Amino acid sequence: MRRAAVVATIVAVSTAVPAIWDQAADARVRMPSDFNGDGYADLAIGTPEEDIAGVQGVGAVNVLYGRATGLSAAGDQLWYESVVGIPEVNGAGDMFGFALTPGDFDGDGFGDLAVGQPFADVGGIMNAGQVVVLHGSALGLTATRSQLWTQDTEGVPDEAEVRDQFGYSLTSGDFDGDGFADLAIGVQRESAGAWNSGAVEVLYGGVDGLVAGRTQFWVQGASGVADAAERKDQFGNALGVGDFDGDGRSDLAVGTEREDVGETADAGSVTVLRGTAGGLTGEGSQLWTQTAVADGLSEAGDGFGRALATGDLDGDLVDDLAVSVPLEDLAAPNVGVVDVLYGSSSGLSANGSQEWSQATDDVPGEPDSYDQFGKAVAIGDLDGDGYSDLAAGVRYDDPGGVKDAGVVNVLYGTSAGLGAGHAQLWKQDMPDVPDPVESPDHFGSCLAAADFGKNASDDIVIGTHFETLGDKTYAGSLHVLYGSPDGVRASGSQFWSQDSPGVRELSDGWDYFPAAFGVAGSGRCG
Repeated sequence: MRRAAVVATIVAVSTAVPAIWDQAADARVRMPSDFNGDGYADLAIGTPEEDIAGVQGVGAVNVLYGRATGLSAAGDQLWYESVVGIPEVNGAGDMFGFALTPGDFDGDGFGDLAVGQPFADVGGIMNAGQVVVLHGSALGLTATRSQLWTQDTEGVPDEAEVRDQFGYSLTSGDFDGDGFADLAIGVQRESAGAWNSGAVEVLYGGVDGLVAGRTQFWVQGASGVADAAERKDQFGNALGVGDFDGDGRSDLAVGTEREDVGETADAGSVTVLRGTAGGLTGEGSQLWTQTAVADGLSEAGDGFGRALATGDLDGDLVDDLAVSVPLEDLAAPNVGVVDVLYGSSSGLSANGSQEWSQATDDVPGEPDSYDQFGKAVAIGDLDGDGYSDLAAGVRYDDPGGVKDAGVVNVLYGTSAGLGAGHAQLWKQDMPDVPDPVESPDHFGSCLAAADFGKNASDDIVIGTHFETLGDKTYAGSLHVLYGSPDGVRASGSQFWSQDSPGVRELSDGWDYFPAAFGVAGSGRCG
């Protein structure tokens, strides 16, 4: 393994930001992954299975920086425990980089990066979990003033307990509208009222960064939050942020993919908490299940809420929510769908909700058994027309009969919401998309969308984390497809791995690069 000569950066990008906010005044909110403040999004790539100095599963994060010509390895950074200065240096199985989210927590105009380590031990408590925050600067991410958060940190509610997995999911947004990003942390195996019912901790930002003074602890059935904490719900397995009511404050969507709906086991649900001047509130919280969406039906094991993505799909200056339902059965088992709820002045509404899959008219591809359409999702304005667009990963698709090679579908936004008018299907081995279609690459296992450069459109990053490179089984790779006024295009696409020139570290077998991108939402692969 090649050690980094220079500290690396861990970051990710999210452009799913309410268009109602003023871009000049709140550039730090609109471009949270711009760690060096140059106006281009940067990409943080989590590789939690990375071995460091012979210690297995320590985890690492590579950072590629955006510029006018697109993502570049110039100035690439590599972060892992010992370079950050975490007291437990290079802990086996800590999985640094399992979840990522960017946000400007101290309001200095540079994006900061939160890194989840849900399997880290805290004071000898196994898999209690912790979160590290790195701050941005003119030189990019830095360990100066880095923060380490656990449930044993003074002022953070509850306590570190065995297998809580604090930091399993992460997202950031401005929940109180004060101009500082705040951090939501999923604790999916927290037993708060019931075994593995799950919880979400929220830390608020300020001039000194995140502070514990106003920390909130959210569970189902308390403080106005809908439903009840129930055994193995895993509330907080996925998180997403958007301004769903257009009031200028972020709202928080919380996935609970193992929620039982009535007698229907593991159907899944999504809870929405509203942002206010005082921060998030449970008053008026919404509970969504598939029964309420697009004439759908909650069914056992569907996993509604496995992944979440947000953005303004219809250009009405209010954010909308895409919900992954990867185990949905259609004409075959586990074909998968993505449900879309649209925002309004009163929040998310079932009015005009949609359900998308490869069985939908004009969506390219074949809806086959166990494809799991939409297990990973991302939203960005890929053609620069002011309407956000949706990318849905289909990692178990068999293009050309090649098992689990994977594909990605792209649907474009319009004034009427998402449409299939010029929907696209992307896979490896297309013209200008490097690398062959192979089994089981899982092209589309991770997705992110942001403007990394080249033009004013957002771009998509596609993870292929089962990619085998030479004799390195499941080393992993990623593709960058750049947006344009005509939508996503293959010309100028990039293929990255840890063996790419200038990228710190080397590809190793079973690294699964990438296993997470730093984007608003769960920050991990589907």
